[in-house]
Amino acid sequence: MIKHKKATEPHYEFEVRHTDWKDLVGKTQFTSGLAIVKCNSGFARIAINSYECELREGISFLLSDILLFQVMEVSDDFNVTCCDFSLAFCNDVYPMLDDNVIDVTAYSVPDLYTTEGLKPADLAYQQILLLYDNRDHSYRGRLAKTLLIVYILEIYELTRPFIDTLRVKSTHYDTYIISRFYELVHENHFTNKNVQYYAGLLNISTRYLYKIAMRVLQMTPKELIDYYIIAAAKKLLMTTILTNQQIADKLNFPDQSAFGQYFKRNVGMSPSEYRKSYK
Repeated sequence: MIKHKKATEPHYEFEVRHTDWKDLVGKTQFTSGLAIVKCNSGFARIAINSYECELREGISFLLSDILLFQVMEVSDDFNVTCCDFSLAFCNDVYPMLDDNVIDVTAYSVPDLYTTEGLKPADLAYQQILLLYDNRDHSYRGRLAKTLLIVYILEIYELTRPFIDTLRVKSTHYDTYIISRFYELVHENHFTNKNVQYYAGLLNISTRYLYKIAMRVLQMTPKELIDYYIIAAAKKLLMTTILTNQQIADKLNFPDQSAFGQYFKRNVGMSPSEYRKSYK
C-alpha cells in the first residue's frame, strides 16, 4: 500500500493501480482490505473462495478482505484498475454500514452484474479515481470514505437478490469441500488451528483434504489455515489497540511468546515490528 499522509487526516490511505494480473495467474492469495476492481479491456477467469467466475470489460465488483482469491486465466489484452483501500481505512468505513451489508457484499462476484446495472456504482467509482488524482483536496479522505460507502451500498443492492444462490455456491465436490473448509476456518480460527479438526468436521481424512486442497488451491490445508490466521492477526494489529498478549489470547495461542514466534515465522518480523511499520 502507498501511504498518503496529511496533517488533517493521518489515517487516510488508498491506492489506485493498473495491472494485467499476468503475474498472479496460477497463484492463490488472501485479500487484505477492500478493493474496487474494474476491467478496462479483455477478460479474466478468476475464483473467489473457490467460486469460479469471469471478469469482462466494463464490469466492476467489490473484493472484500480475507478472501481466497485466484487468477486462473487472463486474455492477452486484459487490463484492470484496482482501487485498494487499506484495513485502517476500512476500519473507519465498516461502523457506518449495517452488518447485513458487509455480509452480503462479501459475496460480490462479477458474473452478477451488467454495465447497465453498474451505472450508479460506477459514478462513485469514477469520482474516487478523480479524487485519487487530486492530492491537495482538503477533505480527500473524508470524501473517499463517503464514496466508498456509496459504491458498497450500490453493490449490496445488486448482490442481494442472488445471495441465497451464492451461499450454496458450486455443487462440484472438490470445490464444495474447499468452500466448506474455508467457511469452517473462518468460523473456528479463533479456537482451532489443527488440520485434523477440520477434516473431522468435513467427515474426510486429512490425507484426502490435503489432496483436494493441492488440486484446487495449490496449497496445503495447513498453509490455508496459517494464511487465514496471519491475515486475522494483521488486521487486529493494524486496526485495533489490543496488546500482543490480548491478540494472542483472542487467537487462542498459549501465550504471547508463542504468538510472536508464529507470526515472525510466517511474516518475517515480530507483531510489534509489523504494527510499527504501519504507523
